Amino acid sequence: MSNQPEAPAPNRSPQALRQQAEDQLQPPPLLSSAPTLEQRQLEFQSQQHELQVRQVELTLQNEELQLSNSELKRARDRYQQLYDLAPVGYFSLDQGGHITEVNAAGQALLGLGREQLLGRRFLLFVDEGSRTSLAALLKRLIQ
Repeated sequence: MSNQPEAPAPNRSPQALRQQAEDQLQPPPLLSSAPTLEQRQLEFQSQQHELQVRQVELTLQNEELQLSNSELKRARDRYQQLYDLAPVGYFSLDQGGHITEVNAAGQALLGLGREQLLGRRFLLFVDEGSRTSLAALLKRLIQ
């Protein structure tokens, strides 16, 4: 059996990773009614094997985490592109109604740059006649 780790499949269970680690290492010999010194050696070998399995298991989990992290970064980057390049104005607000993110179309809509918009209350850019109803809607959304 080869000690070369195989590439992890995405989203495998911890049990599957453990089984793969076990498969990569030879199991230790079973304890028998051997003399004390031999029993100790076999116990040591068993513990050493368990540590090796744990090491392989941790390596596999680390590879799995790195793969998941890469997938998350790609998804985040794609979302960011879709958000930034959308043809309509998008504004992300915090619970206080302050702008935390705005895309290019939103900046063009208000005629201000990102730096000028971030941190400002969104209601300041809404028609006075609509502020009360929008404030109520935002309050309900937050709750």
